[in-house]
Amino acid sequence: MASFNAGSAPQATVGSPLDEIGGTLVGVELQAHLASIVENSDDAILSKDLAGTILSWNRGAERLYGYARQEAIGQPIHLIVPDELRSEVDAFIARVAAGARIDHHDTRRVRRDGSPVEVSITISPIRGADGKVSGASVIARDIGERKRLERRLVQLAGEDQLTGIANRRTFLRGLEHHLDLCARHGWQGAVMVIDLDRFKSINDTLGHGAGDQVIKQTVARLRRRLRATDLAARMGGDEFAVLLPDAMLNGPGRIATSIVDAIACQEITIRGKRCATASVGWARIDEAVGADELMIRADLALYEAKRAGGSGVCGYSSDRDTRFDEPLLQDGPEGDERTVRSTPDWGLFDLSPTAGGAEGWEPVLPDADRQG
Repeated sequence: MASFNAGSAPQATVGSPLDEIGGTLVGVELQAHLASIVENSDDAILSKDLAGTILSWNRGAERLYGYARQEAIGQPIHLIVPDELRSEVDAFIARVAAGARIDHHDTRRVRRDGSPVEVSITISPIRGADGKVSGASVIARDIGERKRLERRLVQLAGEDQLTGIANRRTFLRGLEHHLDLCARHGWQGAVMVIDLDRFKSINDTLGHGAGDQVIKQTVARLRRRLRATDLAARMGGDEFAVLLPDAMLNGPGRIATSIVDAIACQEITIRGKRCATASVGWARIDEAVGADELMIRADLALYEAKRAGGSGVCGYSSDRDTRFDEPLLQDGPEGDERTVRSTPDWGLFDLSPTAGGAEGWEPVLPDADRQG
């Protein structure tokens, strides 16, 4: 039989299976044959001693790392290791010295020009004639393209493909995380829901291509009005949401108003009427409610902004939330069950952008109340 240890000469005996392969692959010829396989491999293959000194370096290593053979051999393995990963390499050497093997470990190395390269490495012990570990062989494969694809797939799973901002799933996950932080540390914040007014008319009249352009322009303008800490997402269709994680008392109202103004600047009209406008509803984070209820509150405020004619802003107030003033289910005239949800009366809130007030909107009393 024959045996082969990386870094040592292969052994073969006449009459072994290797000898029967044409009767040629024995002794020196077998050694040359195996050396040729290593030298011409697409993978980077090198060997090092237990002190970490590079002993061999194939063409694949030259291509991957950029160092010629004569430049690499005799150098410490740290030549191709980022500073922050040197302890990892030292730990691997210790494990291999104990006879262990490291299989397909994804890590980073550094090329001759200083650029990083993502690799999958397999490290095996090299044993001498006495059976003791004297060094290690390293096979490294470039996995940069695979990693880029993996990251892209993760990105696509979490972003809206038309606009590149977060999608509903990512937004709700971010909101849940922020609510946890609010509960733990007493943080504040707010949620906004944004809906384009008369967007269906754009699609129906100008086509879906024009609708897509409006969506893209809206996101571009939205980004210019938000801070790096804010999370914007397209929830679907022409509806967007924004998490303002550190909004101050009057912050949500001001930001919402600036967004409405920015979107209204888009020069898109149908039959002479500007149609690229938006309505915004927002709600402050309340530690007593979860993400679903918070989104409902913002949606209720959005509904009132829409009902007031659109292109406006409304903030949620629990004083005006009458959802549960009546039972959700009651018997109809024929004894059938009908869902009844009372509509919140938000008529006492001025939706004009110039209004002030603690919530950003000035309470407006009906005429009868004004007269006492």
